[in-house]
Amino acid sequence: MISQYANSPKYLNIYNGLTELFNNSQTIEDWYNIVYNLNTAYGYGLDIWGKILNQGRQFSYTSNGVTEYVYLGGEQTIDGVTYTAEQMEETYRLVLFLKALSNISGCTIASLNELLGFYFRNRGRAYVLEYGVMEIRYVFQFYVNKFEKAIFTSSVMPKPTGVLISFEFLPIGEYFGFFVNGINNPTEQPFTPFDNKPFYR
Repeated sequence: MISQYANSPKYLNIYNGLTELFNNSQTIEDWYNIVYNLNTAYGYGLDIWGKILNQGRQFSYTSNGVTEYVYLGGEQTIDGVTYTAEQMEETYRLVLFLKALSNISGCTIASLNELLGFYFRNRGRAYVLEYGVMEIRYVFQFYVNKFEKAIFTSSVMPKPTGVLISFEFLPIGEYFGFFVNGINNPTEQPFTPFDNKPFYR
């Protein structure tokens, strides 16, 4: 357009109208918050992150010899406890964070313990021990419910290649004494003091 029409009110109205019509700043902001930013993503956005990280919403665990399945989405009742859809979304978000962190971890004892310290900073102590030859053990010193155990004992937790992985759930205050192999019923375990310190093996 030639300069003599640059300040034409009619043309200016057309330009301003087109600018407003094709302004996608709100769309970009919504996309960033709903999809791109894992801290704020939800629903479809978390599903996209699940595809990127190859981490689905379904997990399984065994209860009284029966395999139960948990889907981290929507309100549901698990072992008599009702979880809201928002709680399930937040759980899935944390799983995705853990999977993302595990993808960039060097899988050394130090880096894994740093990851656990960050991930469970509001829950309690969680750490990794070198356990035997080519084996590590995750230890959780706070209460972990059944479906959380299903998540932690799945492929989400990082480990070095060729190294066995095991888990120990030890809520503080529940164990005192020695664990005796061969006694399958937890209520029959003789967790008693031996005039020394609390032990758990």
